[in-house]
Amino acid sequence: MTRATVIPRPRALLALLALLFVGALPVASAATAPGAAPGAAPGTAPGPAPDPTPPAGAGPEAPNGGDADGLDDEAEPAEAPPDGDLVSRDAAEIDDGVLARSDAGRSITLLVRADGSETFAEIASRVAGSETLADELASANEIDGAGNEPAPKGTLEVPWALVRAEYRLLALRALFPADAFEDGAYAHRPADAKVPGPHEGLWQVALWFTGDGARWPEIAKANRLDGPSLPGDRPVRVPGALLLPDFRPAASGPGGLVYGRDAGGPYAEHRMARGEALYSSVIVRFTDLTRPGDVNAAAEVVRARSGIGDVRKIEVGQRVRIPLDLLATAYLPANHPRRVLAALHEDELELIEPRPRAIALEGVHVLLDPGHGGDDVGAKAGRIWESDYVYDVACRVQRRLEQDTSAKVRLLVRDTQYGCRVFDRKALPRNRREVVDSKPPVKITRGRTKAAVNRRPQLANEIFGDLTVRQKVAPDNVVFISLHADSLHKSLRGSTVYVPGERYRAKGRGVMKASRAERLRDEAVSRRLAAALLDAYRAEGLPVHENRPVRDHVVRGRGRKASSWVPAVLKGNDVPAKVLLETVNIGNPADAKILEDPAGRERIARAVVDGLLRFYSGGDIAKAGSPAAAATPASAATKNGRTAAKPAPAKPRTPAAGGGRTGTAGGARTGAAAAGAR
Repeated sequence: MTRATVIPRPRALLALLALLFVGALPVASAATAPGAAPGAAPGTAPGPAPDPTPPAGAGPEAPNGGDADGLDDEAEPAEAPPDGDLVSRDAAEIDDGVLARSDAGRSITLLVRADGSETFAEIASRVAGSETLADELASANEIDGAGNEPAPKGTLEVPWALVRAEYRLLALRALFPADAFEDGAYAHRPADAKVPGPHEGLWQVALWFTGDGARWPEIAKANRLDGPSLPGDRPVRVPGALLLPDFRPAASGPGGLVYGRDAGGPYAEHRMARGEALYSSVIVRFTDLTRPGDVNAAAEVVRARSGIGDVRKIEVGQRVRIPLDLLATAYLPANHPRRVLAALHEDELELIEPRPRAIALEGVHVLLDPGHGGDDVGAKAGRIWESDYVYDVACRVQRRLEQDTSAKVRLLVRDTQYGCRVFDRKALPRNRREVVDSKPPVKITRGRTKAAVNRRPQLANEIFGDLTVRQKVAPDNVVFISLHADSLHKSLRGSTVYVPGERYRAKGRGVMKASRAERLRDEAVSRRLAAALLDAYRAEGLPVHENRPVRDHVVRGRGRKASSWVPAVLKGNDVPAKVLLETVNIGNPADAKILEDPAGRERIARAVVDGLLRFYSGGDIAKAGSPAAAATPASAATKNGRTAAKPAPAKPRTPAAGGGRTGTAGGARTGAAAAGAR
């Protein structure tokens, strides 16, 4: 059975109604969500040396009391879950819209929220591991007819026998958080379960952890028990030889890490090599932390955990211990819940095959969002104001797109003082006159910067609605790029691209009630856009962040106090292909020089245009301007032993609340943006 194509459902009638109104209603805030983005392990670096890291808090200036990298303005307090979220006292959440429910210890069932956008086959593929189990899933819920029929909205129950191995692991880890592998056996602690299970016995323990309930006598013998009842005064130990592989500890992992456990809990151990320093070679490499204060604080945790007295005197061969809750997902043990979830998510994304095509960007509409502006100058490094320099880059991108391609461009921010003028000099005039170019325009004033941030995705949605509904532009022919400049730890270089992580967009009250299928497709197509932009960066000789340059959420803080979110300009944004491009890290002097130099800004603009051409030519830049670039790829491909969905265009969506006709959609220049006018 071929997996059904994941396609957003059209809501054209609501879109037409929304286009009757023009407003500036506030966009719902981005909420926090746990987890970290997967990434590829970088190569090893040569070894221990004194680290020149400045004291905590040092680095480029953060104006207006904000964070220097400019992304904290995108973060908002966590909100109540959206309508339809599963809530159950006898269950634990293991994934977005997926709960593990314990029936007083007798059995475990998954509860899956169906939002009407997925078929039974797609849900069965996701939670049971095979779309061929769709009929069994429907039957378990007393529903006739399944396969490629949409699952009705509501909650589906997935019996344990149908649950795929990864979700079984996640369910047991969530319901029994105190369980751990200790001294050659898995210590199961039902007394510390998240949900009380008075009816749990050794048969359930054997079924869950060995895969066969009939093996309970072997567990009873190992625990010196006479029957199937659990001991009330101690954990049940399941010998390692009986355990399913997922519950056995991993000895080592990517990057040469060795896993272990001490009094402080589980850790990953790295042996320092010659020339390495704690900050750049351990914290920046193995965690998702990039902000100077976060990097320094994490380094102190690792120093203390490893018994290091002075970080400037680390010897070659010194073993440093990194708590697992600090590790980036890619460096966690393969059976850690965060890494398991990430692998499941990647598997789903690979099955989505949206491949937009456009010759020389014919028919493509590019929405450019220069970050910050007005009183919100963003990050500052010396005489560089993020807002002024990324605006100059945006104007260069617009100039190149309009001169060299058939694309139409719309800037979401308008400079009321200079217009979209390109300055060919290092020192740009400091300017606080930019506004969000909506109707009416929204001033970016001190103390109200979040309102201006939230207005941007609304404006993008209004333009997108006008293009796709009134002008009949294909949704895949609209692209959104928000331009920023990072301010991170000074050891880091290069561009980072943020994409709308599906799992992180699901939390909070979003303006657009995007279905799960829509969110997945958005992330898949946005990841391809991000990859195309970074390929173009490399071809231009521009630096790219070496540790996970494509990220599906922002991380701030560390460990259990970390917060994660999707930037607001992406979270509530209806445009399928959307990214936030951090052009450089101005916390690094070499990167800052690139942005300061007009030739460097032109190189960035050239890379952005090149990236768009690559994206719309399927990655083959040589065919970007030829008719062959528009050829449709093969209808299906096989990935991970499963059939990938046929490439399918996105369908029109409901614009965000407050959306309306803009009157200038489709690439008209903003304000006084005549040629040569900034």
